[in-house]
Amino acid sequence: MPRTVSVQRMDLLQQMQHPTTSSNTSLQRLKPFLLILFYLTIGCWYGVAVLSFPFYEILKENIVKDGFRFLYGNATGFLDLPLPFDLLIQLLSNTADDEVLVKLVFPLLLSVGIMIGIFFSQHLSYTLKARTSLEHKIFIMQRYRSTMERRDHHSPVENPYDLGWYFNLKLVLGPNISLIFLPISVDGLLHISEDVHKTD
Repeated sequence: MPRTVSVQRMDLLQQMQHPTTSSNTSLQRLKPFLLILFYLTIGCWYGVAVLSFPFYEILKENIVKDGFRFLYGNATGFLDLPLPFDLLIQLLSNTADDEVLVKLVFPLLLSVGIMIGIFFSQHLSYTLKARTSLEHKIFIMQRYRSTMERRDHHSPVENPYDLGWYFNLKLVLGPNISLIFLPISVDGLLHISEDVHKTD
């Protein structure tokens, strides 16, 4: 079985000790974890959207004025930022130029937004499948092993915690759709047990 054999499925779910991808925390902590990733992703992409036009205009001015080069006046690269020590002094004394700040913050937000977005989508897919990251790795290894051994009749062990993507998401985020984006802890067992019994 994907999780410990000695613990029964319902006992584990009732105690809300179902391990998750975020450092073996319980399901009650998974919603805030996913919300933090969601808000960080949205915040980074909002910053990218706001700064994209000024960033484009600054780069366009540099290219029109000096042509396209890898090193410009400061010899620090394509963005032509001040030397790191000078930049630190400007930032600490609040004398940094707005163009320098845009050239510094835009690539940072873009790269962090991409990384956090990938991390969020990965953890959301794990949540929809009711798997932990370790269980997902085991599943992939079993599938690879069965493919390599050419045993098409062999299928990996099914996840006993997978209630389907809708119920898995409802277990983590709660029954009330209007409260999904609020960091309120959810006892997913109350509404999931009622919904599962209705479908039986």
